[in-house]
Amino acid sequence: MIARRVLGNCPVNGTVQQRRERQAWLREWGYADENGRVYNCPLNGRVTGLLTWGLAGGDERFNEDAALKTGAVLVPIDSFAAACAFGLLAVELFTTTGMRMNESMQIRLDPDCFVCLEM
Repeated sequence: MIARRVLGNCPVNGTVQQRRERQAWLREWGYADENGRVYNCPLNGRVTGLLTWGLAGGDERFNEDAALKTGAVLVPIDSFAAACAFGLLAVELFTTTGMRMNESMQIRLDPDCFVCLEM
């Protein structure tokens, strides 16, 4: 997904040909609605620095330019680690507690992070 540049806002950025190729790839993997239209950015978490490069300090712009100039695939390790932590939290909550969707919508994260209490 990183090499194909479909994470974050990448599917709607670039030239017309690049956008078509990215949208076609997303369509092949099932990211389309019932009419066959592709969602613009289905893999955009809308949280800066989560699963994509952060915007602070120009990281996103610098790394995007560096990847284009070198032809390399740069991986945002810190952002992936944070996304994996949230995924692990979800798996933990759904499997060990039997939590359902309605109950998960009641979770609120504090600035101190998610705290597990045992009573």
